[in-house]
Amino acid sequence: MRIKTKTFLTMALIAILSLSTSAVYAQYTSPSYRVDETIFGAGGELENSSANYRARSTVGELGVGNTASANYQAYGGFNTTGDPMLEVYVAGGTFDLGYLEIGTPKAAVAEFTVRSYVSSGYIITLGGTPPKNKDGGHTLTGINPAAAINPNEDQFGVNLVANNVAPIGPFGADPGQLPDTTFGFGQPTADYGTANLFKYEEYDVIAESLRSSGVTAYSLSLVASAGKNATAGFYSTDIFVIVTPTF
Repeated sequence: MRIKTKTFLTMALIAILSLSTSAVYAQYTSPSYRVDETIFGAGGELENSSANYRARSTVGELGVGNTASANYQAYGGFNTTGDPMLEVYVAGGTFDLGYLEIGTPKAAVAEFTVRSYVSSGYIITLGGTPPKNKDGGHTLTGINPAAAINPNEDQFGVNLVANNVAPIGPFGADPGQLPDTTFGFGQPTADYGTANLFKYEEYDVIAESLRSSGVTAYSLSLVASAGKNATAGFYSTDIFVIVTPTF
């Protein structure tokens, strides 16, 4: 028995950018004083302008980047902004898992990146159902709880790390912080962050950042296998990621 599978990865973005319970300030204030755009450095100017140009300048910044604790976070650097920003890029398309036969699982990998500025972080959930026979018949079973793929059962699962599963071989990658680890903090959640263990539960949180984060590059590994209960035919599904900033 052989079944043909395709997984379609699309992207849906839910951005909840409400600041009703938190505040973002580029200035420091109290009942007695206000300090606008404090500068620690050799010098700078908020507004260099003439009839033909406008610029901001700084000389000798002593500290840049994000600093945070359980109760606050701040951004150092002269040219910062208080405007929240969420950026998501998904390399979507059609991912063909090929023909599945008992004992021969297959895998595909989809890439996406997330960046979040002036927030308390973000969560990523995964939507869609496991692949289903297009004739309205059998649906592959989502692996739950997280476990290794069983090549003799009809299963479907995902994770966000590097894997090496026989007979597939190596596939996927651990999350990468771009351009380095200085400002990126996104990570898979526990059920989706262990090599060679997979899970699928619709609208489960698969990754998160607990603070504002630079670009994190994720590799979503999808695996499927066919067992004796799977009916022959063409299986397909739509999978989408939902990224929600937190405040």
